[in-house]
Amino acid sequence: RLLETKADAEVRRREGKLERQNRARHDREEALARTQDLLLLIGALTKMA
Repeated sequence: RLLETKADAEVRRREGKLERQNRARHDREEALARTQDLLLLIGALTKMA
């Protein structure tokens, strides 16, 4: 019974770690996309000036 609980806790811990990694990856991708959008905007504005 205790072993089951330990195994369950380990599975939950690993799933939580994967979720955090996925969220971090998603956040990095979003930040990169925003940066690229800003660079495109800056490029367009400097061409207009």
